[in-house]
Amino acid sequence: MYFPDELKARLAAEAARRQVTEAEIIRQAVDKETRRPRPRGGIFSGGGLDARDIDTSNAMEGFGQD
Repeated sequence: MYFPDELKARLAAEAARRQVTEAEIIRQAVDKETRRPRPRGGIFSGGGLDARDIDTSNAMEGFGQD
C-alpha cells in the first residue's frame, strides 16, 4: 500500500507511540471500519420522502409583503 508522505509520517508516529507495527495499525483501522454498522432507514434510504411528494404550491405565499 502506498500513502501520501503526510499520512505515512502520521502512521509511523502512531506506530512508534503505541509500540506496534504500522501493519498492526492498518489492520486495526480496516477491522474497525468494516465492522462499523451502517445507518439504515431515514429519508435517504429510498422509499422515503421524495421532492415530488412535497406540496410547494404555497411555499412563497406572503414572501416580500410587509
